[in-house]
Amino acid sequence: RSFVLPGAAGAYTAGASQHNTARVAQLLTDAVQDLEAVQQQAMIEGSAAPLGAAHLRAACLCSLGRPEDAWEVLCDSGRHCVGRRASADGRDDPSVPRQRALEAEVLVLLQRHDEAIEACSAVLALNARGLTDARVMRGWCLSELGDVEGAFEDLSAALALSNERSDVHEAYGDLCMAHRHLQEAYAAYGQAARRSEPLDPRLAYKRALPQLALGQLSLAQQELVKALRISPHHASALRARDGVNALQTALKEDWRHAHVRFNMMLHQGGVSASQIPSISGADGLPVLFLPHELMMYRGMCSLYLGDLSTAMQDFATSLELVRQLATAAGDEVDWEARPQRWLPPEAVSQQGLASFECECIYNIALCHLRGRDFRTALVYVERLIHRQEDLALFGPSALSLAFFLSGICHLAMDSTGEGSHSEHFAKESFSRSYSYDAAYVDDFLRRHAQNRQEEQPADPPVPARA
Repeated sequence: RSFVLPGAAGAYTAGASQHNTARVAQLLTDAVQDLEAVQQQAMIEGSAAPLGAAHLRAACLCSLGRPEDAWEVLCDSGRHCVGRRASADGRDDPSVPRQRALEAEVLVLLQRHDEAIEACSAVLALNARGLTDARVMRGWCLSELGDVEGAFEDLSAALALSNERSDVHEAYGDLCMAHRHLQEAYAAYGQAARRSEPLDPRLAYKRALPQLALGQLSLAQQELVKALRISPHHASALRARDGVNALQTALKEDWRHAHVRFNMMLHQGGVSASQIPSISGADGLPVLFLPHELMMYRGMCSLYLGDLSTAMQDFATSLELVRQLATAAGDEVDWEARPQRWLPPEAVSQQGLASFECECIYNIALCHLRGRDFRTALVYVERLIHRQEDLALFGPSALSLAFFLSGICHLAMDSTGEGSHSEHFAKESFSRSYSYDAAYVDDFLRRHAQNRQEEQPADPPVPARA
């Protein structure tokens, strides 16, 4: 029964329902208890328990999200492997590479990447079964430690070893996504899907990810429809589909209906602001359209609808939500460590958070400009200007825009008599804007010249000669 229960759990894993998830956990828990009974019985009889039982127990504990307990089991079974290594360096004993492979897997889950690399290299040195999995795991560890070239070398080698395996192509696609090789990721997920019969909805969902990142909303929607056709209650695909529909509505400038869609997603729940996306779903897939993103999108709709106070409130709330997410992520990963695979940049790095803060400040400044509150708008624009290092990440155009908006605020305040020396400050700001990028000032001058021409009275008609 100890061996049958994990197999039954694997069969249930194919389903995405909450009931199936609970059933999988129960089957794995039962298996762990049975395998512990095997260990206890062996101790009573004064004999050694089969190493396979310890290995299976460690694998079940990993699947239950208990890598620390799995590591304790492997440490104990590792002591029983010592004698076996002496036989031809363990090459003829399948339990030895299996032990090292499980150690590598658990060390990856414990984020002890250097040790995991050593364990994977040991498996490869044994020239035993499991070479492909060792390559995949070592590649991901190298990626986490910043050795991108080494990571792609290992994943490419894994593909050469097991080109027929869908999961290896999927792992290669995940690596490409992590390093923004979007076209390659889409192709790799496609190769995985062609080797998956029937098609796993997870792969259809993942094929939508690079399309979304490339801005191909229609193609992404097609992949999500495929996922939902196979698994109509797939939570991640349902959420992604609703988000893409809302974005497409916004791109059509149907702000009112887009606002309704984003608002519905915010109130549907399912994802807490402080949850880590990579572990928030039972399917382990990245969750798209997080609360802070939805709040930002809803704020933009309110801005274009002219509801400026609501828009500013949404932008401020969006910033607070992403800070909560960053705090929650900080409990899982160091700011200086490699980011988790599916976390957005604003949640895992100070640089990413600073960029998102700049976006929020800019949006609030726009609201005040549209409301003709130029003095308050200038306060927010100057906050942007004081963060020139952060703005530089967006390129020179962002710095040009910030100084241009400063010039507009000063010019408007001069025309209304709100500020002293505003004309001088306006000229200085426009000059700084022009030094970074001439586009905004040139466009402003061209439009201003056109308006002046339209305001001039038409020349009197020339009298006709008799």
